[in-house]
Amino acid sequence: MLKRILCLLWVITLCGMSKAQTIQLFEYWIDDGYTERNIVQSANTDVDFCIDIKEMTTGVHYLNFRAQNSDGVWGAHTRYIFLVPDRKGANTTVSGFQYWIDDDFENKSTVQSTSEDVPLAIDISNLAEGVHYFNFRAQNSDGDWGALTRYIFLVTKPADPNLAMQDCEYWIDDDFENRKNVKSVSTDIALALDVSTLTEGVHFFNFRARNTDGDWGALTRYIFMRSDEISTDESFIIAYKYTLDKNSEYVEISPKHELEFSDNIPIPAITEIGTIDENCDFMFNGNTVKMDRFTETAFSIQFKNEAGKWSAPVCQNIALSGSVSHIAETLELSGSVTYPILGSGDFGAFKMSIASTGDYYLTSSLPCNIRIYTEDGVLYRSLFAQDFINSCHVSVAKGNYYGIVYGIEGNADETCTISLTNSTDIAGIQCEDDAEITIIDVSGVVIYNGKKSDMSKLNKGIYIFRMGNRTVKLCF
Repeated sequence: MLKRILCLLWVITLCGMSKAQTIQLFEYWIDDGYTERNIVQSANTDVDFCIDIKEMTTGVHYLNFRAQNSDGVWGAHTRYIFLVPDRKGANTTVSGFQYWIDDDFENKSTVQSTSEDVPLAIDISNLAEGVHYFNFRAQNSDGDWGALTRYIFLVTKPADPNLAMQDCEYWIDDDFENRKNVKSVSTDIALALDVSTLTEGVHFFNFRARNTDGDWGALTRYIFMRSDEISTDESFIIAYKYTLDKNSEYVEISPKHELEFSDNIPIPAITEIGTIDENCDFMFNGNTVKMDRFTETAFSIQFKNEAGKWSAPVCQNIALSGSVSHIAETLELSGSVTYPILGSGDFGAFKMSIASTGDYYLTSSLPCNIRIYTEDGVLYRSLFAQDFINSCHVSVAKGNYYGIVYGIEGNADETCTISLTNSTDIAGIQCEDDAEITIIDVSGVVIYNGKKSDMSKLNKGIYIFRMGNRTVKLCF
């Protein structure tokens, strides 16, 4: 949260070149330092590079950029403004935070905490209905306050448990004048709509309900398709297909006018169709990690007739609950753990013991998400696929931690290797020792080309790592 910025990453899309031309190089420099400009050979229209700002003075600076096409013609000079903050205390950590509602700074709450993930429960029972603001700022171990962050939220009228539904109304598209009103006290409402007079194409079904106090609920709008291919002629059903989450099944049957399901449709395991989200509760007991989950998944089914036409899908959300347990593997410093490609609702688990407070690096051979928990089950840090360009820096205190690995992206025959180091040694790159790799510095100069096993430790800097069709940026 209050981490010091040591590097700026710029992503620039170049659109000024004509279709017959390509980029052959670009150059950039800081402020008025044109004589110290960096020249990079590149044929890409999307340009990304890192700028080391640790030696820059605090304050406003300018990044200057221009590109040259294959005809040797320079494009327009572009200037970007950026701010270098005060970097005193580069090794500071979060020590606490404050929060308050609206402009009530006098009644702010101050909490001492070293965690960058802050769960809060706020009592809004005494707030008036309407728009409010939640204000938040964090303090580092040097006593410096970070920037104030403000979030907007809405307080609505509390629900009366004695209220009931009295009626509802619905209409198609924007035809509010011809809306239909239905008296009903049930929260389950079945409606039959006549769409025979609608034109072919996309339409909207609008619905809202009213309670016994006469208050209307929020308007809900559903999209549907009207097709002229709909026929009232009798036709036999010859097949159906259903989808549960991302799992689809196609079933052929003997021709029938009506289809009744004598058997339940098989539902895949929750590890295959569930998701790892806020509805998942993790419990840790020694080497065992258990997850309890309540989630919903989308189910749809449609039918095929003899003419090869498919019916409109019937969709319904299905509630799923269940538990999944795994044994946590031990992830030692300079060691690794490996997992197969997991189902969308499954996870892998590891344990790690940190002997001393400091900076550590997690590397992953495939994009994935990782949650780190303290040994008493408190979420300490969430890491996402975009964090694992090659290694993800984590500042942790001495202690024991659990890791949850999920959302691994890769082919079915691949495996994901998670490694833990306390350095940015080249050994942290996930590939075989005899793999041919190429290391390029930011100016485009190849500084190493050979086997990983022959590669020595890199000096601090910014590099591009290439192995086959894999390209990774390293900021050491």
